[in-house]
Amino acid sequence: LACPYRLGPASAPFFGDADIGQVYVRCFVAYDTHPDAARPQAVSSQSLPLCVKIVLQGPPPAFVAPTPGFDAAGLPLPAASLDDNGLPVPGRADVPACEGFPAQLTLAARSPNGADQVRIYVQDWDVDASLYPAAAATRALRDAGGRGNPDFLSNASLPSNGPCGAFAGFGAARVGDNAAQASVQAQACEVSGRELPQSCAWRSVAAGYRGDVSFAAPGATATLSVAYAARAGLRNGLLVLDTPAACAAATPDNPTCRQKRLNMDQVICGAAYSNTRRRLARWVGARNPNGNDLPAWRRDHSNGDLASEVFCWRIRLQAPPVFTTDLSGASTPFAQGMWQQMTDPTGDERAYRHVPVRFNDTVRLTFFAQDPNPGDTVTLLLLETPGMPAGLVSSGSRCVPADPSQPACQASDLLPAGWPNVPQQTSFATVNSTSCSRAKLTLTWSPTPASIGASALVCVAARDDSTACFGQGPERATKQGWWGEQQCVVLDVLGTEFLWEGQVTAGAAA
Repeated sequence: LACPYRLGPASAPFFGDADIGQVYVRCFVAYDTHPDAARPQAVSSQSLPLCVKIVLQGPPPAFVAPTPGFDAAGLPLPAASLDDNGLPVPGRADVPACEGFPAQLTLAARSPNGADQVRIYVQDWDVDASLYPAAAATRALRDAGGRGNPDFLSNASLPSNGPCGAFAGFGAARVGDNAAQASVQAQACEVSGRELPQSCAWRSVAAGYRGDVSFAAPGATATLSVAYAARAGLRNGLLVLDTPAACAAATPDNPTCRQKRLNMDQVICGAAYSNTRRRLARWVGARNPNGNDLPAWRRDHSNGDLASEVFCWRIRLQAPPVFTTDLSGASTPFAQGMWQQMTDPTGDERAYRHVPVRFNDTVRLTFFAQDPNPGDTVTLLLLETPGMPAGLVSSGSRCVPADPSQPACQASDLLPAGWPNVPQQTSFATVNSTSCSRAKLTLTWSPTPASIGASALVCVAARDDSTACFGQGPERATKQGWWGEQQCVVLDVLGTEFLWEGQVTAGAAA
């Protein structure tokens, strides 16, 4: 026996916007029936009641393009963010942050319900709280992060991270709709319509929102950007060893002056929210969005509002290779006293070192380059323009093993067992083995008498194999890799000088 039951509004064929969040409880019993002839002797019996709780759900807001990881319809794109083992990480997209150029991280979200207003909130969940002892209270809702992991959205100064250097804060900023929201808890604290201090634990279902929370217009798409650009001069994720103290251990065979260091990649997460709870004055979202069954980073704190799934974005710091040298500027050759003044020597004749060489003598020059990304491979190449003098011999680009005394710095990106119910906590660390992030090239030349009095200009360029910044702004980032600096030397060929030795004696007249 089947008995269909239809639940619907009394005055309309379908439930509508005003019904979102309504709860209905209907109970059903089954009992046997008897023909009239069997009565009154037959007695009916019935089952225990079966009750069904029906909650009418509304459509949550969804991220849409240009949000990285989503298409224009709000559907997630195939996972393309890979961990260090090459495995896709669900619910995460990569966003390159290329040195000197703004990271292209614009988030957009909208609700299928035209009556709703939408906001977006993002924050950095993986933060080493010990870096911010004065702000412990504002991080009470977060998991304890990995060692040395800064808050991407803070410009607070950071302590020195040992051999990895002393970075300034990243200082990324929210820009756009709801940019001022300072905490994931958005609801105002109210009791009987009277607003109390933010520390109050009581909030009604009809509570409004804090003063720093704002929504896009009804039916409009909410847009929030995260503004950030890594600049060595600001040390906000990138710094240069450009002082004698920073590269005191540099030698011609291990030139470390001008090396660059990158801080660790950052992961920020967020969700899109609607104002449906406030608009309808009833709980419309997840029953318990902040339960102990969820790790802190997955608790959206929607508190009755409709919310999208939490999604994350990994900010991948990227920088091109640079030439490194020693204190005297001998290898890589720089003009005397100029390596500290050169942010980028490309095309700057002030950086060119003039190297005198006599014919039939042999000169050897070694160029070194280093990439701040430990996983990148660096190649040094002689430029066709201006070319190379006849007889010059190149060793070709060769990898330089990592020096344990000058380790690279990075953070591993491996998902822990049990993820996503176990948070990923990433720590900053030194790395002694890299693929080929340091390289050198040696040039050898013995000029001939025909070269006496001439000067030869020779230029070398450094390129890595990363394509992450191709199409992201840097003109020298290509499909083959990111071309870094160019450095040139001028080989000045000198003639032979003859010197008379001894005394000159006046001879007899002829």
